[in-house]
Amino acid sequence: MHVVWFKRDLRLQDHAPLAAAMAKQQPILLLYVFEPSVMQYGDSDIRHWRFVWESITALQQQLQPHEATFIVAYGEVLEVLAYLQANDAIVNLYSYEETGNAITFSRDKAVAAWCKQHAISWQEFPSNGIIRGLRKRTAVWNKHWFEVMHAPQITIDVVQLAALTKSIFLPERFHLPQGIQTQLLAKNKSMQPGGVYYAQQYLQSFIRERAAGYSYHISKPEKARFHCSRLSAYIAYGNMSVRQVYQASQQAVQQYPALKKQYRFFQSRLLWHCHFIQKFETQCSIE
Repeated sequence: MHVVWFKRDLRLQDHAPLAAAMAKQQPILLLYVFEPSVMQYGDSDIRHWRFVWESITALQQQLQPHEATFIVAYGEVLEVLAYLQANDAIVNLYSYEETGNAITFSRDKAVAAWCKQHAISWQEFPSNGIIRGLRKRTAVWNKHWFEVMHAPQITIDVVQLAALTKSIFLPERFHLPQGIQTQLLAKNKSMQPGGVYYAQQYLQSFIRERAAGYSYHISKPEKARFHCSRLSAYIAYGNMSVRQVYQASQQAVQQYPALKKQYRFFQSRLLWHCHFIQKFETQCSIE
């Protein structure tokens, strides 16, 4: 079995780990794990996990017509992987690299050690042009980022994916507790809902109309609520890749040339976004 471990990449398109797993033409398990240690960490709030839950629900809805399966577990990742390994041998584990906090970094190191112990190949893929192990951010990093942004997106054939995905029974100890489920399902109309559909809606409304005032109102709290993209959460949890957003804004330059300046200004902020994540990746003591 090949496991694709979803973290901050809750989408099906432009997804390198998923494409690599599908290329093997072997059974695939699509997995997301709600981790108690991460959920209880100091930088966490239920609003984050509600957004994640809504994003996962959107994925499941995308897959349902094709009878593909997406597994959601509750527990520490190593416990879940150990259960899966004991019941259906894992050959490869695929995921994106995550620039997270101290607890997710420690968890990833533990997962790497566990995979080595069990002779499982864990393939991690760079996310949004971030380079792991880079010591200094220079013009070379900028060049690399633009190369990633201009590279073709990775297209996933969901029909083919459906033929490869498999379901698996998880015991009750890996089910979401009822109390947490209730909190995740509680709607909050003042929050943007998670999921690829809403990410696309915000992106298109920004490109078509809201971008007109972007550079003028970006620093004005009231007007920025309308004129900024409102894509931050969707990028943070991977409902869209930065490349998808960047290329959509590139296409918009041709569609709406009068707004070219605004799109370019927006693209510079996408670069900044990744620049500061790269800074955090390089200098993790900032946390």
